[in-house]
Amino acid sequence: MGNNKTPQLFVWRGFFILIEKFNIHLTVDKKIRSKYDITIDRAERKLRRDMQLFCSASPGCPFCESELIASESGDYSSGNLYNRDSICHKCGYTRSYLKGHGLTEEWETDKISLLKRLSINDAELGYKELGAHMKRKYTDRFNLAPRRFEELVTDVYKQLGYQVRLTQQSHDGEYDILLLDSGSNEQIIIERKRYAKRRSVGVGVVREVLGVQLLDNFSKAKIVTTSKFSLQAKKDTRRINTVLDGFHLGLVDAGVFLKELDVYNANLPPLHLLDLKNYPGKD
Repeated sequence: MGNNKTPQLFVWRGFFILIEKFNIHLTVDKKIRSKYDITIDRAERKLRRDMQLFCSASPGCPFCESELIASESGDYSSGNLYNRDSICHKCGYTRSYLKGHGLTEEWETDKISLLKRLSINDAELGYKELGAHMKRKYTDRFNLAPRRFEELVTDVYKQLGYQVRLTQQSHDGEYDILLLDSGSNEQIIIERKRYAKRRSVGVGVVREVLGVQLLDNFSKAKIVTTSKFSLQAKKDTRRINTVLDGFHLGLVDAGVFLKELDVYNANLPPLHLLDLKNYPGKD
């Protein structure tokens, strides 16, 4: 899971099986008997019972108590598979019930979305999930690993319609991300600075990025930071954009980047799930 000091969140990962049955009907001495080939140990059986109680405690979503929207398909009586999915459009919780039969067998499964705890720096956490989490708890940006922040910035601009290439671990005098505007074919370089809250991006970074622009002939560039820019950095940037014809340097501070995170809208469990006193499946 990563360092305990790194912020964590819950996401939906796979399903927990509440009921799983598979019956084979055997004719012995003209009596029909059922053979259950799904066997579980005592601990698993208890966990399933506890999860069933948890799910039945609320008529709606057991996590956020919102209404579940159900959809059905198939008809068990006619020999087809019957399926019913109940989905919470507020937090993404899903319960899926499936039942079917053939000439000599029948089966039934009932399963629910399973929660998993992940670090914000865990590679398993998708960018849409990470971005949606950052929108609602933006202070966690200061705990992102530098490379993770680069990857998030890269995906944000990809979602905004740019063709994007994340460079190798960059050194001074290089850039982190290269954008291609599909409409104008213009290339835009991005330098990211994952700074602490009280640390401002100074004029030195502005001049460094401008130097890369001039040496490598990039007309546009952006500096994206988790923090803010110093007054002198802003002043020099305004002068650069005014004096140098055809060159533009954009400053994307924490406030602007937060607005850009609107490209994400993933369904995440509500924040109160971090205290899962009644949830049997917590790790």
